[in-house]
Order: sequence, then C-alpha cells, then structure tokens
Amino acid sequence: MITQVANRERAIEAVDILNDMIANCVAPVNVFKDYFIKRDGDESKNSHLIALYRLCMSQAILTLIKWVEFYEKYGGLIPDNMRSKCKLLLKRVKDRDVEYFRKSCIGHIWNKEKNRPLYNSEIEDLLKKITMNHVGNFMKWINDSENNSYPTTVVSIIERLRDDIAAQYGVDYKEVLE
Repeated sequence: MITQVANRERAIEAVDILNDMIANCVAPVNVFKDYFIKRDGDESKNSHLIALYRLCMSQAILTLIKWVEFYEKYGGLIPDNMRSKCKLLLKRVKDRDVEYFRKSCIGHIWNKEKNRPLYNSEIEDLLKKITMNHVGNFMKWINDSENNSYPTTVVSIIERLRDDIAAQYGVDYKEVLE
C-alpha cells in the first residue's frame, strides 16, 4: 500500500514536470518561428536576432537535458507501451551531444579544455551537430504545431507520456496545479 501511495505521489510530480517540459518545448519553437521562419531576407547578421536564436536554442537544449534527467529519475513510471519511444527519444538526445553543449556552452564564457574564451564559431559548430545542420527541422522535431502526431515530435511523446501516467495513476490535473 505504501508503495502505491509513493508511486502515485511520484506520478503527480512526473505529470507536473512533464507539463512544464511541454511548455518549455513550445515556447522556444514559437519564438523561433516568429522571429526567423516568418521573416524574409537574410537578417542573420543582426545581433539581436542572433541573441534570440541563441535564447531559443538554449531553452530547447535545456529542456532536452531535462528529458534525460526525467528519464533517469522517473523512468520507472513510464508505461510499457511507451518505453521504447521514450528510450529512443533519450538516445536521440544523447546522440546529438546536448549534454556536452549544456556543460560547455550554456551559461559559460570559458572553454575549460583549451583554457580560453569560447569562440562563436565553436558554439555554432556544436549547434550544427545538435540541429544536424538544419535549425528549422530541429525546431520542428521538438514541436510541430501543425502536426504533433505521436511519436514524431518531442512534444507529442511528452504529452502522451504525461497523459498515460496521469491515467494510470488517476492523477487529476487539479492536483498538479495545487
């Protein structure tokens, strides 16, 4: 009985965390679309747009890192019917080297390995690896507001997982908001 209560409490936590992760995936993609995809012409040299680009990428990357941590801490709650998709998402995140980018670039100015400042060109090279040389496709993989069909996007996987955990443990969304 105690285990069921503890698992339900963890399920409430998981649903809350997943809810936040969904919002943290949607926001940078929407900002990216508003400031980059909808604009005509080459504005890439504009410093405030570069800052917005980095802001969007940083938020998306931080959310992907949260997925890694979520999987490690709450993986036991993942229903069997979702386990393979969640594990595949974890693999894709790790294959993109987002953890290295987070540890070496986000919130840092210094390259510890080379004992010097980070160069913009190095940051861009790492971002190219994460995005597989296509930022638009990367953002669409995170959240495709026109077609978030499961399991094609990060958001669709997280939404399905949140809903399945909530259903399995009888979590009412009011409990999450309180």
